[in-house]
Amino acid sequence: MLLGYATAARSSELAALNISDVAETAEGLVVTVYRRKIKKYTETAVPYGSNPATCPV
Repeated sequence: MLLGYATAARSSELAALNISDVAETAEGLVVTVYRRKIKKYTETAVPYGSNPATCPV
């Protein structure tokens, strides 16, 4: 759920994610989400959080 909030993804977009859509980097994650409303793929960077309890990575 935190990943969905961090990427501003709808529940259907979050449910359609594959493991290949998520890439780990030194700063966090790069998530490729297919946006149904605009019919395009978008890449969203998700950095590490300052609090481990609420870190979406």
